[in-house]
Amino acid sequence: SEMCIRDSKKGDVTEAIEYANKVVKFYKDSGNNDESLAKACDNLGYYYLQNKELEKAIEYEENCLDIYSQLHLENEKVANTHYNLAACFERSKKFNEAETHADKASELYKKLLGEDSQLFKEADELLSKIQSKTNYKPQLTLSLIHISEPTRPLYISYAVFCLKKKKHN
Repeated sequence: SEMCIRDSKKGDVTEAIEYANKVVKFYKDSGNNDESLAKACDNLGYYYLQNKELEKAIEYEENCLDIYSQLHLENEKVANTHYNLAACFERSKKFNEAETHADKASELYKKLLGEDSQLFKEADELLSKIQSKTNYKPQLTLSLIHISEPTRPLYISYAVFCLKKKKHN
């Protein structure tokens, strides 16, 4: 893993990808389906993102999230993976998916590190960037409200459609 990071920092992403693939294969072959494999998948996804191989990046980042989910983890590593996925989907112009992951990253960073943390600010900035590309409008839902007026005969009633702002948790 150290070797991958060194190669990546030198700009040699191809060698980092090659080495990270070996690390992922090692963990998979050894039946290791824990945080070590998740981190290896996350690293590989990140290197594919740097190399602009977005589909592969998404695949490995999603594998990482699946493992974290199985382990019931909700930590900074999970937030980082959501952030990486948001970046992948944003570059792939899959804005709905990008928004979902950027929102989750922002939410986790806020919960774990607070609103003053740099990671929260970066995730929130990415979320705003994604929302601006999609001409973001709050998600609205349609509701039917039945109204009957006592001064009118019972067989006449009115239906009114209104939009309610969906609450984000």
